[in-house]
Amino acid sequence: MADQTQDLTIRILPKPAPVRKPGSLLPLRDVKPGTEVQLIAIRLAPEKRDPFYRQGFIESRHVRVLHNDFKGRIVLKLDGELFLLGRRETGQILVRELPESE
Repeated sequence: MADQTQDLTIRILPKPAPVRKPGSLLPLRDVKPGTEVQLIAIRLAPEKRDPFYRQGFIESRHVRVLHNDFKGRIVLKLDGELFLLGRRETGQILVRELPESE
């Protein structure tokens, strides 16, 4: 009996980008630069969340993402002030993208 071997090729396909419906919630870390978003939830422990609140960084406010390196670091603009947030914070802040016209 002849030895029959077959070449088997396995390809791992990249994970497709998530399909987001307009107005859906997403973590701040996933927002593209230049996008304006509404803060929906800041899911940090009170001792981490309170400094944000004292600076006016509260739910329902609109902020613009100026820079996102997609490793977790983001630069935001809120009321003319710049905020630099790290990976831990950007994963725990939920936002909703605003339409271009707002």
